[in-house]
Amino acid sequence: MFKAVLFDWGNVLMDSDRLYSYCAQSLGIPKKDFKVIYDKHKDPFQRGLFNEEGLWQRINEDSGLQMPKQKSLWTEVFENAYVPYQEMISFALRLEGEGYKIGVVSNADFPSMEYFKKKHPEFKYTTFSCEDKVRIRKPEVGIYRIALERLGTRAHNTIYTDDVPEYVKAYEAIGGKGVVCVNSKQAIKDIRDMLTN
Repeated sequence: MFKAVLFDWGNVLMDSDRLYSYCAQSLGIPKKDFKVIYDKHKDPFQRGLFNEEGLWQRINEDSGLQMPKQKSLWTEVFENAYVPYQEMISFALRLEGEGYKIGVVSNADFPSMEYFKKKHPEFKYTTFSCEDKVRIRKPEVGIYRIALERLGTRAHNTIYTDDVPEYVKAYEAIGGKGVVCVNSKQAIKDIRDMLTN
């Protein structure tokens, strides 16, 4: 019997692509180019090994891209381009009202984590890759184990949903049930089916 549901954040509870688009526009480059540059440095950034200034310094050294004029481009991005998927958030909160535990596990950096905690205090159980006590990223299975420990549940009675199939597969490898989120409507149906069958 399932007791809990874990949610990814980006592209499950919110639209990540809008954030990348805003960053790229602010820096004056195409989104696909920004993604290529950012992806080279996101692993240590999301592990909390350096701050936002360190990210832009590394990007500048690596690609020649100018440092942002803003004190924190990441903060500005969230303040101007953050779009939560309200249908999925409302579903999560309904599940909590029905007695299920809900949590979030995300490969997120410090500025993103801080924004999430300020914007969504309704999610009490969170696990972010950048935390001092985490410092591991999906699909490393340790991050799921930490999230489950914080929820007080086990993999076999906790569903996990993510838009990245590789991350869902990693969760299933430790005995959990996963749902690949293609869109909110589909993921909600698949989770509800698992809970009721």
